[in-house]
Amino acid sequence: APGAPGGISHRKKKKKMMRTRVVAQALLLAGAVPMLRAFKAAPAAGRLARVAALAPRHQPVRMMAEGSAPPTPPQISVFEAQKFMEGGADGPAEVVYLDVRTESEFKAIRVPGSVLEVAFEMSPMGMQPVPDFLEKVMKAYPDTDAVKFVVGCKVGGRSNAVATALMANGYDASNITGGIIEWDAQGLPTESG
Repeated sequence: APGAPGGISHRKKKKKMMRTRVVAQALLLAGAVPMLRAFKAAPAAGRLARVAALAPRHQPVRMMAEGSAPPTPPQISVFEAQKFMEGGADGPAEVVYLDVRTESEFKAIRVPGSVLEVAFEMSPMGMQPVPDFLEKVMKAYPDTDAVKFVVGCKVGGRSNAVATALMANGYDASNITGGIIEWDAQGLPTESG
């Protein structure tokens, strides 16, 4: 039945909630608090339109057109990520494994050659986005065509939000499903310290 738990409407509602959460995380990562407030305050049907109207004042965030879904980053396995890192990307782009975990997580275990840029920090309210995260990445890699990001975290949640924000700003970004936990479980090379 459509209204029953596990029914079609329940799945659609859950999917819509997840899409809303990804957009909200991407906005927070971009430091776009006024846009996030507008997104949350707007009626569901007009949210993206209202937020898009604010975007020119809060660059560098590029918003989606009204009615469009947030960009969905490709989900790649740890083996695909390793292959990208070893063989490079198609064309002249540099491949960067962007680790978005905390500094202590990064020191405990990481992929050799990965670049740390903390996207979320622990606070009394739980994990919170680092306000200038996206600005730091865009400053370090200003040419969106010269880099392909392979984004990883512990299991893939934070990195998915980051990959979405990077794609919304014109970068080529993929999310590593399973994160460093899967990377280590598959016996791929790691380092610490």
